[in-house]
Amino acid sequence: MKKMIAPLLVASLLTPQLSLAKNSDLVQVEYVQQAQTNKKGLPLLVAFVRIGFRVYRVLSCVNNVRKLVQNIKRYVDRNGLNRTQIAQHFAGQMEIVLIDSFYATQTNYKKFEPIVFKAKLKQKAYTYLVSVSNDGACLLFPNGVEKKNLYGAGSYYTFADKNYKIYANSRGKESFYLVSSTKPILSKFKSTFNIRTSVYSCGKRSRGIAKLNALKSLSGVEVRGVDVVIK
Repeated sequence: MKKMIAPLLVASLLTPQLSLAKNSDLVQVEYVQQAQTNKKGLPLLVAFVRIGFRVYRVLSCVNNVRKLVQNIKRYVDRNGLNRTQIAQHFAGQMEIVLIDSFYATQTNYKKFEPIVFKAKLKQKAYTYLVSVSNDGACLLFPNGVEKKNLYGAGSYYTFADKNYKIYANSRGKESFYLVSSTKPILSKFKSTFNIRTSVYSCGKRSRGIAKLNALKSLSGVEVRGVDVVIK
């Protein structure tokens, strides 16, 4: 697995800096060139729409991004910047983006070797780290040592640090997931991970996977995964 320190490259801004005279002036769009390519070998351009302080990714089913942005501006001018209403009205055309990047600092790790992750957010969010392996699923962060999980945008955060360690006790592939949400969702993990006062909270693998899939479907939640090979 290659490091993904900078997987996105800003290509061009479609909308110049605007005055804040109207609500619609808070709607801006940008194209971002991804490191991956399409079937023809050309770099993929992905459109992102910023509505106030929220960032949304335009889904591939949208053929005309400019028209979508015009519709969003008209909707915002009529109805204001209600985040829930905007997400519901344009569901199926765009999805919220909270995570900028998430990666392990090494491709492979040895058993019991500390595993370190780096993450950066596109906007302020409550952040959680979950592991899924053959023997179960665990909520690694927040935990009994580090409980503050509201992170700001634009800075890199490290999991884990000197206060706690993350490691695997068996060889093979282990999957890790960064979950970010616009609202605190720790209560949604309780039934799955048996949250208590110890450092990590764990549960059955099948229930952990089911919980992650359920979180992916929630509005205002983004889940990003990465696999780590343990030798």
